[in-house]
Amino acid sequence: MEKEKPFLIGITGASGSIYAVRLISIFAQRGFNLDVVLTEHGEQVFSYELGFKFSLDNLIKYSEKKYKIIPDSSKIRVFDNRDLFAPPASGTANYQGMIIIPCSMGTLSAVASGRADTLINRSADVILKEEKKLVVVARETPLSAIHLENMLKLKNAGATILPAMPAFYNKPSSMEDLVDFIIAKILNILSIEHKLQPPWGDIR
Repeated sequence: MEKEKPFLIGITGASGSIYAVRLISIFAQRGFNLDVVLTEHGEQVFSYELGFKFSLDNLIKYSEKKYKIIPDSSKIRVFDNRDLFAPPASGTANYQGMIIIPCSMGTLSAVASGRADTLINRSADVILKEEKKLVVVARETPLSAIHLENMLKLKNAGATILPAMPAFYNKPSSMEDLVDFIIAKILNILSIEHKLQPPWGDIR
């Protein structure tokens, strides 16, 4: 896995901002370069759920306090979702992959229909056309037929649909265990080694 090529993380207005923070902290711990884009509603939900406004400084402080990880700010860039001139809007940016975490049904619908009117939507469109890994951490329940049809569209286009559905066979004892189960699934898809979730054979 090349650490110089960045990963792109999109954060939307679905519930589950903690998933994004945890993934960023893990990537930072591994020394990967990261680009981050938030939707307007993503920022609002982030502040509501985590109790602080999204900024690189606040993210670093939170990661240090909660996970004992201090991200290298020089390896993380944050882009405005309205900026369609930003690097993620072009296939020449050469990302290793993109994770939309959490992904609202609105964003999922936009990406599935090819509506590239925001940086997150356009970036996902680029990732798909360049045949890079796009992991969509969908967060909604119950799911309507429209949601399912849009997920199928994205799956057929090459995306990985990874709903935020933590399991319980690993006998989680905290919310952090539930979060890490999903993060481990993402790392598995991206072929990144980790120790967050042991293989099933090691759990029994």
